[in-house]
Amino acid sequence: MQFSNLKMSLLIKYSFLFGGEELPDPMDLIKPYGRNLVMKIIALLNSFIQQEMKDVKLQVVNWFGQGDYADQILQRIAAAYGPIVLKEKGLFLINAYSNLRFNELAMMIPDANPVEPFDHNQGHLALFKAYLVLNERFIQTQDHLLQTLPENYEGIEKATWMISATLISHFDFTYCSEKSMLIGLVKSFYCFSFIEMYNSKLYKAYLNSLGVDSFRDYAKRILPLASLCFSEVKEINAKSDEDDSFLQKLSFDMDISEESGVGTGDFLEIRNRPLYRIGEKSYLLLNRAMVVSKIYGGIYWGVKSIIEDDKSFGISVNKFRIDYTTDFSEGLLVYKLLQKSYRRKSYKQFSGKEMQTSMRSNEPDYYVRNGNKQLLFEVKDSFISGEVKQSFEVKKIETELRSKFYKFEKEDGKIKEKAVQQLITRIGYAARKKFPFDTSYKIQNLRIYPILVVYDINLTVPGIERLLVDWFDQERDKLMKELAQEGITGLKIQDLVILHIDGLTMLSEYLSIGRFSLENLIDEHNLRIKFLRRFTNKKTFDQLKTDVLNSYLSFNDFVMTKIDAIPKDRKIMMSEIRELFYNID
Repeated sequence: MQFSNLKMSLLIKYSFLFGGEELPDPMDLIKPYGRNLVMKIIALLNSFIQQEMKDVKLQVVNWFGQGDYADQILQRIAAAYGPIVLKEKGLFLINAYSNLRFNELAMMIPDANPVEPFDHNQGHLALFKAYLVLNERFIQTQDHLLQTLPENYEGIEKATWMISATLISHFDFTYCSEKSMLIGLVKSFYCFSFIEMYNSKLYKAYLNSLGVDSFRDYAKRILPLASLCFSEVKEINAKSDEDDSFLQKLSFDMDISEESGVGTGDFLEIRNRPLYRIGEKSYLLLNRAMVVSKIYGGIYWGVKSIIEDDKSFGISVNKFRIDYTTDFSEGLLVYKLLQKSYRRKSYKQFSGKEMQTSMRSNEPDYYVRNGNKQLLFEVKDSFISGEVKQSFEVKKIETELRSKFYKFEKEDGKIKEKAVQQLITRIGYAARKKFPFDTSYKIQNLRIYPILVVYDINLTVPGIERLLVDWFDQERDKLMKELAQEGITGLKIQDLVILHIDGLTMLSEYLSIGRFSLENLIDEHNLRIKFLRRFTNKKTFDQLKTDVLNSYLSFNDFVMTKIDAIPKDRKIMMSEIRELFYNID
């Protein structure tokens, strides 16, 4: 995660090292050397990110090996950027975004080794130059971003959006840790059970497509592979035909033309195929984050593919998407986690399904009350589209966020409420005691905690999260005025917090034993954010950008940091993982 916090202005670029009026075409540079060599370099670069190897000297030596070539490149870098900057490690070379673009280019190279003999040093130099061109193109997005920013954006708002609109283009590819691996296993545990309940024949078809016969069998195959993503291993070998068949499903094994549209989407080919087969039962780890993401994320797409290919199930893709998000993402999974969180407490709690029996509309997705503290949960399994993420245009990003997470006007002129506005409506119901399932509280003492649980990790990026919170603030001010006119006073509506589903999964175990209180965590986080927002316009724009990266902490990151700070001997393994490892061979 920390690796993505790069300073764009200090990203090493081609023109500073090799000059020239025009940038060369990176495809022309790498094509003569064949896909296999380029893929091996990509596996190496991705391992740098996993190991958080940020030292430019070390990266260059690993790229070229010890010798004159590495020395010459380092001399060029020192001459271009200054030896002091290089010594102080103020430069960045390898980054997730350029890795992804490099990977896409490799997919369009013919699946063949270069004609022998060839100079390996020259080959590695050509690939290095191509990478620097991609770095420079990435830097150029800053100019594009500046042009898309509204003129009234200044200071911290401008700096935050510069960072955020860049980060969401690849942020989920930096989201990779051993925690996220185990959390993915917990989510997939519940997802398997949902698919089985949803349609038993579909469930069997999905198991067959994976070559497994149960969730535990799936865990035994995917977990060792995912665990290798946190090692220095770059190449893996299947131990059996069954393992080989499983790995092939994650392996890129086709030729893609330059006219195919690769590079215009959201790195879909890399998401789907994060491995690369280089020989019999031998594979490269191209993108570790996507291997880990596949643990849970691959289930929906795998089942969806079966439904698309086999019409005999009688389930449309659209129906499955609605059922999946409504009944699983926004229902079963969150219900299980929150029921576990508060199972030993005397809190009043109701799931959305339970509240529907008395309300039928405008009920929260989950409701918890502890005395005068009322927690209202809204859950959204919606994602910022790939096209918008790769646009590097603030207005496009804002427009999509508004339509998916705030509100929008329908063709008939009516307003369609989404996450933020829905929470405001639910808060209004609570303040007016319109929840028939719970009215035994005093309005004047009530403290309402609005919590938006999301599935898209990009919603925790600084500017993205801040925009949703700002919209909430605007609507909260309107609601408070309305309530005051109705004579309803005394209650306090806390600031909105956004919690990723992984944060909730990890936190649920600690909430269940009383190690943490969600209300207290929210209070502490909001106090910290108010302190951090005291930025001053006396700082330079570059300083403000640095402040955003170094000091901003989303609520989800805040929660994870709190859990990380627990002493090792007091940490708790998630109960689902304990059960799995207890029963697994």
